[in-house]
Amino acid sequence: MNPATYMAHEGVASALFQLGRYQEAAAHARVISDRSLYSACFWELRSSWLSANIQSIVAVCFGLLLALIVLHQVRRKHDFLLPLKQSWAASKRKHPMLGRLIDDPLYQIRHPIDGVYYLKIRQRGSFGAAVVLYCLAFAVYMLCRAGTSFVFGGGFWIYSSPVAVSLIVLVPAALFVVGSYLISSINDGEGTLRQSFIAIGYSLSPFILFWPVLAGLSWLFTYAELFQYQALQTLVLGYTGIMVFLAVKETHAYTPKKTVANLLLTLAFMVIAVLAAIVLYILWQQLGRFVLQILEEVKYRVFS
Repeated sequence: MNPATYMAHEGVASALFQLGRYQEAAAHARVISDRSLYSACFWELRSSWLSANIQSIVAVCFGLLLALIVLHQVRRKHDFLLPLKQSWAASKRKHPMLGRLIDDPLYQIRHPIDGVYYLKIRQRGSFGAAVVLYCLAFAVYMLCRAGTSFVFGGGFWIYSSPVAVSLIVLVPAALFVVGSYLISSINDGEGTLRQSFIAIGYSLSPFILFWPVLAGLSWLFTYAELFQYQALQTLVLGYTGIMVFLAVKETHAYTPKKTVANLLLTLAFMVIAVLAAIVLYILWQQLGRFVLQILEEVKYRVFS
């Protein structure tokens, strides 16, 4: 009678699971947000699909491997990709932003220290491209949060609306960029706010490139592969964090010890800024109520 009853869906899902009707059981498990049971159903469905298609999968993988070997041998004698390279080079000359949004972030991932140096002397990257990268990082986070598998907590649930998540992501990011520069400006930092903004923006390249891959892999994993999935997440976030660390270090010509101090002070600045904003919000709210009460009293005294 009540479609949202937890016990009813749990009982039906368990019964369907025992009967081998895993697709229906997974639907009931999703209604009650039972990720463990949903994962078990997905495991069975995945095993059945792999058993039925293993020969086709092996044949496709073997065919792709053979095709790559043949193409590699052909390319050694005739570089059939040369027209594409020339076309890409011409496109970059005509539209420099393409190189700043594709080539420069890839170079930054491979050579983070040299990349920051070239960003600093304006041989790579640009302010406009950094703005686009910030927007891409935010879009990737929001889309991947919504598009990650239900097993690993994907989607926006109650108390986790897109607006609230956006504020939780954007406000700390802005405070970090501004705070890092302000701390460096009083702590012998050489970089400008523009250089800090660009360097940190390009440091988000690993997140932009690899986080969607993890969101896609989440649809193939179950709780049994939770460790592998979390290890990949840690790898991506860890390398992004290292690049941010190097961006701050190289932009301001700091030693590692001084960079750590800068980051810790930046975190303290972020906490203080958030607390100050909360206090100001409460004070403004109280002031607004006080003004309304005065107006109501004046209205009552004058017009009654």
